[in-house]
Amino acid sequence: AVLLLPIVGLSLALVYVTKRQFYIYDHLLVAMNLLSFAFLTNAVGLVLPQPWQMGWISLVAIWTPINMFQTLRGAYGSSIPGALIKTAIVWFSTVFAFTGLLVCLMIFTLGQL
Repeated sequence: AVLLLPIVGLSLALVYVTKRQFYIYDHLLVAMNLLSFAFLTNAVGLVLPQPWQMGWISLVAIWTPINMFQTLRGAYGSSIPGALIKTAIVWFSTVFAFTGLLVCLMIFTLGQL
């Protein structure tokens, strides 16, 4: 979770590199907003009764990229096609980087045995 903030913030900085009015601080604030939404909605799903958890997690998995799209439209004033493309880039780069870090951590941990 600690590594996700710079990953999302740098991904946002890369897709908005041409907009000089936004600084890395602004991207990190937006990243904190996005990650707070994702973590809080997942935390709600963890306290739900067992039969409802899978449905809630599925709903959150759909709503999180929609929230990112809406945030990019509102915070950065992107057009609809631009926000769609940038949402896809940030989403997939974040998932790829986080998965890569998890795999490296598992390989490192297994190498210590």
